[in-house]
Amino acid sequence: MAELEAAFNGLHSVQLLAANLIVLGATAVQTATGIGFALIAIPLLALVDLAFVPGPSVFVALFLSLFMTSAGRSVIERPELTRIGGGVVAGAAVGALLLIFLDLENMAPVFGAVILAAVAISLTGLHLPFTTRNLVGVGAIAGVMGVLSGIHGPPLALLYQRSEPDKARAMIASVFFVAYIATIAALASAGHFGLREVILGVALLPGFFLGYLLAIRFFRISNPAAFRSGVLVIAAASAVALIFKG
Repeated sequence: MAELEAAFNGLHSVQLLAANLIVLGATAVQTATGIGFALIAIPLLALVDLAFVPGPSVFVALFLSLFMTSAGRSVIERPELTRIGGGVVAGAAVGALLLIFLDLENMAPVFGAVILAAVAISLTGLHLPFTTRNLVGVGAIAGVMGVLSGIHGPPLALLYQRSEPDKARAMIASVFFVAYIATIAALASAGHFGLREVILGVALLPGFFLGYLLAIRFFRISNPAAFRSGVLVIAAASAVALIFKG
Protein backbone atom coordinates (compact mmCIF):
# COMPACT_ATOMS: atom_id res chain seq x y z
CA MET A 1 0.00 0.00 0.00
CA ALA A 2 2.80 2.40 0.86
CA GLU A 3 4.40 1.71 -2.54
CA LEU A 4 1.12 2.51 -4.30
CA GLU A 5 0.68 5.75 -2.39
CA ALA A 6 4.25 6.75 -3.22
CA ALA A 7 3.80 5.89 -6.91
CA PHE A 8 0.70 8.07 -7.25
CA ASN A 9 2.02 10.87 -5.08
CA GLY A 10 1.27 14.21 -6.72
CA LEU A 11 -1.05 12.69 -9.33
CA HIS A 12 -4.82 13.22 -9.41
CA SER A 13 -7.54 10.91 -10.71
CA VAL A 14 -8.26 13.35 -13.54
CA GLN A 15 -4.65 13.05 -14.69
CA LEU A 16 -4.85 9.24 -14.63
CA LEU A 17 -8.05 9.36 -16.66
CA ALA A 18 -6.52 11.78 -19.17
CA ALA A 19 -3.41 9.61 -19.44
CA ASN A 20 -5.49 6.50 -20.14
CA LEU A 21 -7.49 8.32 -22.82
CA ILE A 22 -4.24 9.39 -24.46
CA VAL A 23 -2.94 5.81 -24.37
CA LEU A 24 -6.26 4.57 -25.79
CA GLY A 25 -6.03 6.90 -28.79
CA ALA A 26 -2.33 6.30 -29.39
CA THR A 27 -2.80 2.51 -29.18
CA ALA A 28 -5.63 2.62 -31.70
CA VAL A 29 -3.51 4.65 -34.11
CA GLN A 30 -0.51 2.33 -33.94
CA THR A 31 -2.62 -0.82 -34.16
CA ALA A 32 -4.22 0.49 -37.35
CA THR A 33 -1.16 2.04 -39.00
CA GLY A 34 1.89 0.32 -37.48
CA ILE A 35 3.34 3.48 -35.98
CA GLY A 36 2.28 6.56 -34.05
CA PHE A 37 1.91 5.46 -30.42
CA ALA A 38 4.95 7.28 -29.12
CA LEU A 39 4.57 10.37 -31.31
CA ILE A 40 1.08 10.89 -29.93
CA ALA A 41 1.38 9.50 -26.40
CA ILE A 42 4.79 10.77 -25.24
CA PRO A 43 4.33 14.53 -25.71
CA LEU A 44 0.73 14.49 -24.49
CA LEU A 45 1.54 12.31 -21.46
CA ALA A 46 4.45 14.60 -20.66
CA LEU A 47 2.07 17.54 -20.68
CA VAL A 48 -0.21 15.69 -18.22
CA ASP A 49 2.75 14.84 -15.95
CA LEU A 50 6.40 13.98 -16.63
CA ALA A 51 6.03 10.99 -14.28
CA PHE A 52 4.38 9.11 -17.21
CA VAL A 53 7.44 9.38 -19.49
CA PRO A 54 9.48 7.72 -20.64
CA GLY A 55 9.35 4.65 -18.32
CA PRO A 56 5.60 4.01 -17.84
CA SER A 57 4.78 4.79 -21.47
CA VAL A 58 7.50 2.42 -22.69
CA PHE A 59 6.16 -0.25 -20.32
CA VAL A 60 2.72 0.03 -21.97
CA ALA A 61 4.20 0.15 -25.47
CA LEU A 62 6.03 -3.13 -24.76
CA PHE A 63 2.65 -4.88 -24.51
CA LEU A 64 1.44 -3.26 -27.73
CA SER A 65 4.55 -4.33 -29.66
CA LEU A 66 4.18 -7.88 -28.33
CA PHE A 67 0.59 -8.10 -29.54
CA MET A 68 1.43 -6.68 -32.97
CA THR A 69 4.55 -8.85 -33.38
CA SER A 70 2.52 -11.95 -32.61
CA ALA A 71 -0.13 -10.95 -35.16
CA GLY A 72 2.43 -10.38 -37.95
CA ARG A 73 5.07 -13.00 -37.11
CA SER A 74 4.66 -14.83 -40.46
CA VAL A 75 6.17 -11.92 -42.46
CA ILE A 76 9.00 -10.97 -40.10
CA GLU A 77 12.46 -11.07 -41.74
CA ARG A 78 14.76 -12.41 -39.02
CA PRO A 79 18.09 -11.25 -40.58
CA GLU A 80 16.76 -7.69 -40.78
CA LEU A 81 15.47 -7.88 -37.23
CA THR A 82 18.85 -9.13 -35.98
CA ARG A 83 20.77 -6.27 -37.60
CA ILE A 84 18.37 -3.53 -36.56
CA GLY A 85 18.00 -5.03 -33.08
CA GLY A 86 21.77 -5.03 -32.63
CA GLY A 87 21.86 -1.34 -33.50
CA VAL A 88 18.99 -0.63 -31.10
CA VAL A 89 20.78 -2.31 -28.20
CA ALA A 90 23.97 -0.36 -28.92
CA GLY A 91 22.03 2.90 -29.19
CA ALA A 92 20.19 2.18 -25.94
CA ALA A 93 23.54 1.71 -24.19
CA VAL A 94 24.67 5.12 -25.44
CA GLY A 95 21.37 6.62 -24.29
CA ALA A 96 21.85 5.09 -20.84
CA LEU A 97 25.23 6.79 -20.55
CA LEU A 98 23.70 10.12 -21.54
CA LEU A 99 21.00 9.74 -18.89
CA ILE A 100 23.65 9.65 -16.19
CA PHE A 101 24.27 13.32 -16.90
CA LEU A 102 20.63 14.33 -17.38
CA ASP A 103 17.93 15.18 -14.83
CA LEU A 104 14.57 13.74 -15.92
CA GLU A 105 12.76 16.14 -13.58
CA ASN A 106 13.76 18.98 -15.92
CA MET A 107 13.61 17.10 -19.21
CA ALA A 108 10.52 18.70 -20.79
CA PRO A 109 12.57 20.86 -23.22
CA VAL A 110 14.77 17.87 -24.10
CA PHE A 111 11.71 15.69 -24.79
CA GLY A 112 10.28 18.47 -26.92
CA ALA A 113 13.49 18.84 -28.94
CA VAL A 114 13.79 15.09 -29.55
CA ILE A 115 10.15 14.91 -30.63
CA LEU A 116 10.63 17.79 -33.08
CA ALA A 117 13.67 15.96 -34.45
CA ALA A 118 11.52 12.85 -34.84
CA VAL A 119 8.89 14.83 -36.75
CA ALA A 120 11.60 16.29 -39.00
CA ILE A 121 12.93 12.79 -39.73
CA SER A 122 9.40 11.65 -40.61
CA LEU A 123 9.02 14.51 -43.08
CA THR A 124 12.25 13.93 -45.03
CA GLY A 125 10.86 11.22 -47.28
CA LEU A 126 14.34 9.79 -47.84
CA HIS A 127 14.64 6.24 -49.11
CA LEU A 128 17.23 4.05 -47.37
CA PRO A 129 18.35 0.80 -49.03
CA PHE A 130 18.39 -2.29 -46.82
CA THR A 131 22.16 -2.51 -46.37
CA THR A 132 23.73 -3.81 -43.17
CA ARG A 133 25.15 -0.35 -42.45
CA ASN A 134 21.74 1.31 -42.80
CA LEU A 135 19.93 -1.34 -40.76
CA VAL A 136 22.38 -1.10 -37.87
CA GLY A 137 22.60 2.70 -38.13
CA VAL A 138 18.83 3.20 -38.10
CA GLY A 139 18.59 0.84 -35.13
CA ALA A 140 21.26 2.78 -33.23
CA ILE A 141 19.54 6.13 -33.82
CA ALA A 142 16.22 4.66 -32.75
CA GLY A 143 17.87 3.22 -29.63
CA VAL A 144 19.32 6.55 -28.50
CA MET A 145 16.08 8.43 -29.23
CA GLY A 146 14.05 5.79 -27.42
CA VAL A 147 16.00 5.98 -24.19
CA LEU A 148 15.96 9.79 -24.12
CA SER A 149 12.31 10.25 -25.06
CA GLY A 150 10.54 6.89 -25.48
CA ILE A 151 10.19 7.52 -29.23
CA HIS A 152 11.81 4.97 -31.57
CA GLY A 153 9.54 5.04 -34.61
CA PRO A 154 10.52 7.79 -37.08
CA PRO A 155 13.88 6.27 -38.16
CA LEU A 156 12.16 2.89 -38.59
CA ALA A 157 9.27 4.44 -40.52
CA LEU A 158 11.83 6.08 -42.82
CA LEU A 159 13.41 2.68 -43.46
CA TYR A 160 10.14 0.82 -44.13
CA GLN A 161 8.08 3.56 -45.81
CA ARG A 162 8.19 1.81 -49.21
CA SER A 163 7.65 -1.72 -47.90
CA GLU A 164 4.38 -3.62 -48.09
CA PRO A 165 2.11 -2.39 -45.27
CA ASP A 166 1.76 -5.82 -43.61
CA LYS A 167 5.51 -6.36 -43.60
CA ALA A 168 6.21 -2.81 -42.42
CA ARG A 169 3.79 -3.12 -39.49
CA ALA A 170 5.17 -6.50 -38.44
CA MET A 171 8.84 -5.53 -38.78
CA ILE A 172 8.45 -2.23 -36.96
CA ALA A 173 6.48 -3.95 -34.18
CA SER A 174 9.16 -6.64 -33.77
CA VAL A 175 11.93 -4.02 -33.64
CA PHE A 176 9.86 -2.05 -31.13
CA PHE A 177 9.65 -5.14 -28.92
CA VAL A 178 13.45 -5.41 -28.84
CA ALA A 179 13.80 -1.64 -28.47
CA TYR A 180 11.41 -1.37 -25.54
CA ILE A 181 13.17 -4.15 -23.63
CA ALA A 182 16.52 -2.45 -24.29
CA THR A 183 15.08 0.93 -23.29
CA ILE A 184 13.68 -0.37 -20.01
CA ALA A 185 17.03 -2.01 -19.24
CA ALA A 186 18.86 1.22 -20.06
CA LEU A 187 16.50 3.34 -17.96
CA ALA A 188 16.81 0.91 -15.05
CA SER A 189 20.61 0.94 -15.25
CA ALA A 190 20.55 4.73 -15.10
CA GLY A 191 18.18 4.71 -12.12
CA HIS A 192 15.11 5.92 -14.04
CA PHE A 193 12.98 2.77 -14.10
CA GLY A 194 11.79 1.05 -10.94
CA LEU A 195 8.69 0.10 -9.00
CA ARG A 196 7.00 3.46 -9.46
CA GLU A 197 7.33 3.28 -13.24
CA VAL A 198 5.93 -0.27 -13.25
CA ILE A 199 2.94 0.78 -11.12
CA LEU A 200 2.20 3.79 -13.32
CA GLY A 201 2.61 1.62 -16.41
CA VAL A 202 0.09 -0.88 -15.05
CA ALA A 203 -2.26 2.02 -14.32
CA LEU A 204 -2.19 2.87 -18.05
CA LEU A 205 -2.98 -0.66 -19.25
CA PRO A 206 -6.79 -0.18 -19.25
CA GLY A 207 -6.37 2.50 -21.91
CA PHE A 208 -4.09 0.21 -23.90
CA PHE A 209 -6.42 -2.82 -23.87
CA LEU A 210 -9.49 -0.76 -24.79
CA GLY A 211 -7.62 1.06 -27.56
CA TYR A 212 -6.32 -2.21 -29.02
CA LEU A 213 -9.74 -3.88 -28.98
CA LEU A 214 -11.43 -0.86 -30.55
CA ALA A 215 -8.79 -0.64 -33.27
CA ILE A 216 -8.92 -4.27 -34.38
CA ARG A 217 -12.72 -4.17 -34.54
CA PHE A 218 -13.61 -0.71 -35.79
CA PHE A 219 -10.61 1.45 -36.74
CA ARG A 220 -9.84 1.78 -40.45
CA ILE A 221 -7.76 4.55 -42.03
CA SER A 222 -9.41 5.85 -45.22
CA ASN A 223 -6.78 8.50 -46.01
CA PRO A 224 -3.36 7.40 -44.65
CA ALA A 225 -1.48 10.47 -45.92
CA ALA A 226 -3.84 12.98 -44.30
CA PHE A 227 -3.97 10.93 -41.11
CA ARG A 228 -0.15 10.79 -40.94
CA SER A 229 -0.01 14.56 -41.37
CA GLY A 230 -2.45 14.97 -38.50
CA VAL A 231 -0.32 12.78 -36.24
CA LEU A 232 2.77 14.84 -37.06
CA VAL A 233 0.94 18.11 -36.39
CA ILE A 234 -0.21 16.85 -32.97
CA ALA A 235 3.32 15.69 -32.15
CA ALA A 236 4.93 18.96 -33.26
CA ALA A 237 2.44 21.14 -31.39
CA SER A 238 2.86 19.08 -28.23
CA ALA A 239 6.65 19.24 -28.57
CA VAL A 240 6.58 23.04 -28.79
CA ALA A 241 4.33 23.15 -25.73
CA LEU A 242 6.83 20.97 -23.84
CA ILE A 243 9.74 23.23 -24.79
CA PHE A 244 7.94 26.30 -23.47
CA LYS A 245 6.68 24.39 -20.44
CA GLY A 246 10.30 23.71 -19.48
